[in-house]
Amino acid sequence: MRINKINRNIRVTDAADLASKLHGELDKSTPEDVHVSTLRSEMSTVSIGLSGAINESKAMSALEDRDERRDMTYRSLLHIIKGFLLHPDATIREAAVHVNAVLENYGFDLINQNYSTESSLLDALIRDLADSETAAMVVVLPGIAAIVEQLKTDQQEFKAAEAEWHEARAEDGKTESASAFKQELVKLINNKLVIYLKAMQQMNPEPYQELTTDIAMHIDRANTLVKRRSNSEETVELDK
Repeated sequence: MRINKINRNIRVTDAADLASKLHGELDKSTPEDVHVSTLRSEMSTVSIGLSGAINESKAMSALEDRDERRDMTYRSLLHIIKGFLLHPDATIREAAVHVNAVLENYGFDLINQNYSTESSLLDALIRDLADSETAAMVVVLPGIAAIVEQLKTDQQEFKAAEAEWHEARAEDGKTESASAFKQELVKLINNKLVIYLKAMQQMNPEPYQELTTDIAMHIDRANTLVKRRSNSEETVELDK
């Protein structure tokens, strides 16, 4: 049974999936082999690190997305209020002046602060907008109450995403990136597992036949996926 090395261009998430499958095969392998046990242990360590790094990366991406949403809502609030300052209706104009005075305490620079400072400032702004006098002015301005509610929602969702990010970092407990873990995994598969199984095929094939076949199948499937995605991306480039 021919066993190939894994393509180094495999995606991080696909590498994590492959690692899980290979670890499963090593778990159920029949050969009583100390070297196989060692490889299984090494793969488990790298897989845990890779999964943790992926989770942290996903959590950071979600955090950035939630921050961008609240920034957009906040900017919309400021811009629309500025427009109401020129409204022909005196009642709306006066309400806009009052709300604008509150917003000017925070200004457009609020969204340029770090996450922690921005969150504190937005919490303070939301409290200010909830003050009875200011809240009464907000109601007068068409659409502003809905934007304020959206800002509250965006702020809550950001805090939830931030908590998930902190949790992912705590669970990972490492500074290595997902890409670094993937490279470590590829080296482990190619330079240790594949080479060892090839050697056992020559020296003592019978006990390793099923394990080698299953490992080779998973690697070939992963390599096929890499090739298919590569071809698809090339087609996209040519179509541009």
